[in-house]
Amino acid sequence: MTRFKKVPRTTPRKPIRLHLNDFAARLNHWSRPLRIGVTTLVAVLWVGLSIVVLSLALPADTFQDPDSAFNVVVGLAVFGIALYGIGWALLVGFDLDPDTPWQASRASTYYVLSGGLVLTLLILGLIVGIFYAFVF
Repeated sequence: MTRFKKVPRTTPRKPIRLHLNDFAARLNHWSRPLRIGVTTLVAVLWVGLSIVVLSLALPADTFQDPDSAFNVVVGLAVFGIALYGIGWALLVGFDLDPDTPWQASRASTYYVLSGGLVLTLLILGLIVGIFYAFVF
């Protein structure tokens, strides 16, 4: 059995970093329909996470009363429309001045990354729910 000699690295390893400005530059190259789709998806994911949190936090009889259920649904709709508007302003932009095109900013990257975080939380919640349903 032969042993391999450990050869020292000539260049040091670089840590993995997420450069938000580089990610914003990549967002600039996304097509407009893709940015609209991402905006919609992030808003829907946030509303979905809100529904999960509210269903866990509120008592079960809250949704029995039509007035309470209506208030929750209207609140979630307003929340979703507000998130969609914020996402539209950050990812798509308003063409108020045709001379200056839309440019992604650091806030745009935070919006997209928050959608990824919410998607991860929802998937983990789904896995835990399936685990508890079939194992326990």
